[in-house]
Amino acid sequence: MTEYRRAIDIPVSAEKAFAFVSDLDNLPRFVPTTRSAELQDGHVHVEGLVNGQEYHDDGQIYVDPDQRLMRWGSGASAYRGELEVSESGVGQSLVTISLHFREGGGHAPEPQQIERSLDESIQRLKSELTRP
Repeated sequence: MTEYRRAIDIPVSAEKAFAFVSDLDNLPRFVPTTRSAELQDGHVHVEGLVNGQEYHDDGQIYVDPDQRLMRWGSGASAYRGELEVSESGVGQSLVTISLHFREGGGHAPEPQQIERSLDESIQRLKSELTRP
Protein backbone atom coordinates (compact mmCIF):
# COMPACT_ATOMS: atom_id res chain seq x y z
CA MET A 1 0.00 0.00 0.00
CA THR A 2 1.39 3.37 -1.00
CA GLU A 3 0.41 6.22 1.28
CA TYR A 4 0.48 10.00 0.93
CA ARG A 5 -0.30 12.57 3.62
CA ARG A 6 -0.51 16.33 3.92
CA ALA A 7 -1.49 18.53 6.85
CA ILE A 8 -1.94 22.26 7.20
CA ASP A 9 -2.87 24.71 9.94
CA ILE A 10 -5.68 27.03 8.92
CA PRO A 11 -6.74 30.06 10.97
CA VAL A 12 -10.44 29.11 11.21
CA SER A 13 -12.33 27.04 13.75
CA ALA A 14 -12.36 23.28 13.32
CA GLU A 15 -16.17 23.42 13.05
CA LYS A 16 -16.02 25.88 10.15
CA ALA A 17 -13.30 23.90 8.38
CA PHE A 18 -15.18 20.61 8.73
CA ALA A 19 -18.48 22.12 7.62
CA PHE A 20 -16.74 23.30 4.44
CA VAL A 21 -14.89 20.08 3.58
CA SER A 22 -17.80 17.78 4.40
CA ASP A 23 -20.11 19.63 1.99
CA LEU A 24 -19.41 17.69 -1.22
CA ASP A 25 -20.48 20.68 -3.32
CA ASN A 26 -17.23 22.31 -2.14
CA LEU A 27 -14.97 19.44 -3.26
CA PRO A 28 -14.27 20.94 -6.73
CA ARG A 29 -13.30 24.20 -5.02
CA PHE A 30 -10.24 22.65 -3.40
CA VAL A 31 -9.48 19.36 -5.21
CA PRO A 32 -7.95 20.31 -8.57
CA THR A 33 -8.79 17.01 -10.30
CA THR A 34 -12.50 17.13 -9.38
CA ARG A 35 -15.26 18.79 -11.40
CA SER A 36 -18.24 17.47 -9.46
CA ALA A 37 -19.13 15.26 -6.51
CA GLU A 38 -22.61 14.08 -5.69
CA LEU A 39 -23.84 12.12 -2.69
CA GLN A 40 -26.34 9.36 -3.48
CA ASP A 41 -27.55 7.05 -0.67
CA GLY A 42 -24.23 6.91 1.19
CA HIS A 43 -22.25 6.61 -2.02
CA VAL A 44 -20.46 9.34 -3.88
CA HIS A 45 -20.22 9.86 -7.62
CA VAL A 46 -17.19 11.95 -8.63
CA GLU A 47 -16.22 13.30 -12.03
CA GLY A 48 -13.07 15.10 -13.01
CA LEU A 49 -9.95 15.29 -15.11
CA VAL A 50 -6.54 13.70 -14.45
CA ASN A 51 -3.66 13.99 -16.94
CA GLY A 52 -6.05 15.19 -19.61
CA GLN A 53 -8.25 12.12 -19.12
CA GLU A 54 -11.81 12.41 -17.88
CA TYR A 55 -12.87 10.09 -15.10
CA HIS A 56 -16.16 9.05 -13.56
CA ASP A 57 -15.91 7.13 -10.33
CA ASP A 58 -18.31 5.78 -7.75
CA GLY A 59 -17.32 5.01 -4.21
CA GLN A 60 -18.35 4.98 -0.61
CA ILE A 61 -18.17 7.87 1.79
CA TYR A 62 -18.46 8.05 5.56
CA VAL A 63 -18.79 11.37 7.36
CA ASP A 64 -18.52 11.59 11.15
CA PRO A 65 -19.24 15.17 12.25
CA ASP A 66 -18.58 14.37 15.93
CA GLN A 67 -15.02 13.22 15.14
CA ARG A 68 -14.69 15.72 12.24
CA LEU A 69 -13.61 12.83 10.06
CA MET A 70 -14.39 11.80 6.49
CA ARG A 71 -13.42 8.47 4.93
CA TRP A 72 -13.93 7.45 1.34
CA GLY A 73 -13.01 4.61 -0.95
CA SER A 74 -13.27 3.62 -4.54
CA GLY A 75 -13.22 0.17 -6.02
CA ALA A 76 -12.40 1.32 -9.54
CA SER A 77 -9.12 3.02 -8.66
CA ALA A 78 -8.32 0.81 -5.63
CA TYR A 79 -7.75 3.75 -3.37
CA ARG A 80 -9.13 5.16 -0.16
CA GLY A 81 -8.63 8.32 1.81
CA GLU A 82 -9.34 10.18 5.00
CA LEU A 83 -9.70 13.82 5.86
CA GLU A 84 -9.58 14.82 9.50
CA VAL A 85 -10.02 18.23 11.07
CA SER A 86 -8.79 18.87 14.60
CA GLU A 87 -8.35 21.92 16.77
CA SER A 88 -4.80 23.21 16.88
CA GLY A 89 -5.46 26.30 18.96
CA VAL A 90 -8.13 28.89 19.57
CA GLY A 91 -9.73 29.59 16.20
CA GLN A 92 -7.14 27.32 14.53
CA SER A 93 -7.66 23.99 12.84
CA LEU A 94 -5.33 21.32 11.56
CA VAL A 95 -6.57 19.62 8.40
CA THR A 96 -4.94 16.31 7.51
CA ILE A 97 -5.56 14.50 4.22
CA SER A 98 -4.33 10.93 3.74
CA LEU A 99 -4.53 8.85 0.57
CA HIS A 100 -3.84 5.13 0.31
CA PHE A 101 -3.35 3.30 -3.00
CA ARG A 102 -3.34 -0.49 -3.15
CA GLU A 103 -0.51 -1.70 -5.34
CA GLY A 104 -1.63 -3.71 -8.33
CA GLY A 105 -5.23 -2.76 -7.62
CA GLY A 106 -5.93 -0.65 -10.66
CA HIS A 107 -4.52 2.35 -12.41
CA ALA A 108 -3.20 4.93 -9.95
CA PRO A 109 -1.80 8.31 -10.98
CA GLU A 110 1.96 8.77 -10.93
CA PRO A 111 3.35 9.52 -7.44
CA GLN A 112 4.52 13.00 -8.51
CA GLN A 113 1.00 13.83 -9.70
CA ILE A 114 -0.51 12.65 -6.43
CA GLU A 115 2.00 14.76 -4.47
CA ARG A 116 1.28 17.85 -6.60
CA SER A 117 -2.47 17.36 -6.33
CA LEU A 118 -2.29 17.00 -2.53
CA ASP A 119 -0.10 20.10 -2.25
CA GLU A 120 -2.48 22.10 -4.44
CA SER A 121 -5.56 20.76 -2.63
CA ILE A 122 -4.29 21.74 0.80
CA GLN A 123 -3.29 25.23 -0.39
CA ARG A 124 -6.63 25.75 -2.16
CA LEU A 125 -8.45 24.64 0.96
CA LYS A 126 -6.58 27.19 3.07
CA SER A 127 -7.29 29.89 0.49
CA GLU A 128 -11.01 29.04 0.36
CA LEU A 129 -11.36 29.00 4.14
CA THR A 130 -9.48 32.26 4.73
CA ARG A 131 -11.08 34.19 1.89
CA PRO A 132 -12.54 37.47 3.21
